[in-house]
Amino acid sequence: MARSEHAPALVDGREHRDKAKNDLRALRLQRGLSLEAMALIADVDVATISRIERRLTRPHSRTVVKLAQALGIGVKKLHDTIEQAATTCFACGQTIPGREPLPEVDHGTT
Repeated sequence: MARSEHAPALVDGREHRDKAKNDLRALRLQRGLSLEAMALIADVDVATISRIERRLTRPHSRTVVKLAQALGIGVKKLHDTIEQAATTCFACGQTIPGREPLPEVDHGTT
């Protein structure tokens, strides 16, 4: 399978994240949380969090709420962070054609 124009750039065999520093993984690591700890606190499966961080899936609104609470940040901030990461190319920072925006989440008071 050929790499698409908007596939993540590789640096030393790892995804280049300079353009996506404020993604879910970065937020989790800033708080010193492992995947397992985050999953336990948020009551979300480890594999689900991993898939969201690797931009392989986009979370249901209930999952966004749980993750935001576990991180101690507002739901809107996390929703917007995930949305930006899900629709933006790692390498060039441009919007990826065909990536539809996430539906709006009821942000409540968080």
